[in-house]
Amino acid sequence: MSRFMALLIHDFGGFPEALYRMRYPAKGDPALATRVVELLGSDLASASLDCGLDHGTWSVLCHLRPKADCPVVQLRIDDEASVDQPARAVKPWPGAPLLRLDRIVFRS
Repeated sequence: MSRFMALLIHDFGGFPEALYRMRYPAKGDPALATRVVELLGSDLASASLDCGLDHGTWSVLCHLRPKADCPVVQLRIDDEASVDQPARAVKPWPGAPLLRLDRIVFRS
């Protein structure tokens, strides 16, 4: 599991060059990603090793966990989904059992 290293997505513009050179060597957790998909259901989530970490995730984690010593699984809401699907993912949130695990859970 620990061999999966997340790539960073730098999809922004107009910031200092140092931000574009930023690296955050977080490892992924495929088993946790699979569990998230099981909890949310395959109609709302899928696991992928091809996606990187969005700047909204790594730019926060680099301050909270500067040593990148916590596996990271990023959940992306499908922007192609119908209007009622994101609401299903939020109320009630089927991933609530993850809050009882020894994990940091970001929800936005």
